Amino acid sequence: MKKYSLINITFLLIIPIILGILWFRHGNIMGAGESGLPFYDLKRQFEIVNHAWATPLLGGSVGVQVATVPTDWLLAQLQSLGIPGFVIQAIFFIFLFTIAGFTVYLLTQELFPNLNEKYTLLAVFFYWFNPISLVSVWNRFLYNYMVFWALLPLALWLFLKGLRNKDYRYALFTALVTVIFSYALTAIAFNVLLIFTLLYTFLFFFFKGLDKGFYVKYFLTFFVSFILFNFWWISQLFSFVSSLSYSASVSKYFTSNDNLSTLQALSEKLGSLSYVLAFLHYDFFANGSPWAK
Repeated sequence: MKKYSLINITFLLIIPIILGILWFRHGNIMGAGESGLPFYDLKRQFEIVNHAWATPLLGGSVGVQVATVPTDWLLAQLQSLGIPGFVIQAIFFIFLFTIAGFTVYLLTQELFPNLNEKYTLLAVFFYWFNPISLVSVWNRFLYNYMVFWALLPLALWLFLKGLRNKDYRYALFTALVTVIFSYALTAIAFNVLLIFTLLYTFLFFFFKGLDKGFYVKYFLTFFVSFILFNFWWISQLFSFVSSLSYSASVSKYFTSNDNLSTLQALSEKLGSLSYVLAFLHYDFFANGSPWAK
């Protein structure tokens, strides 16, 4: 192993731990937005999402939210061992940073095998701390955003390895990690983005390569495996879409006028085209918290 590689791996292991210690050194639980404070009582959180029917208030269909069950169950087991919530949340963040860092590192090496090692490490820092990650993942502070942030480079790296090595096992591995990181798939947009990214990669190889039959079968292997492995929550999504609750929500909230007015308001809040091209959220960096500035 190269000297730079040893240094890089050390950085990829130590930096997430340092961040976790700094953020949670006072013993406080972090929370914001719609995610609330699940780490305050993880066993209760697991009870809420353990079934297709939510128990708080008067009850309601959970739908795609059932996909959080594996993660909530695992975290609840850690809490049952007597580990404080803030320690579990720190471990959760350290895990996500480590997975994202290592897989971006491997993905960069896969895409640019002749790239100098120091630039490979720089790619990881960019993924960790670019403005989109800061605003849309950490400032937004929704856990499915965070988990998807870690899943995306991992799934892309596995999928790409299989295409290059012509190995169907990687298609299965890619589908399998979506089960492990199923928390990320509780937002339909992330499902679309994941499938689109892998479909784009498949099409690149399909039009560029000679063995088109393998590429088609490889993508179908992944897609069918994805459906089969995740059918336990996909079935709940279809049930929710066909329910009266979904119909009522669509008729009440999904209107053209409201959508256009929301788009206009958000566009004005994001700032001018120069901010968009620079990946900067105008309101966040101009009027946001002091650490953003």
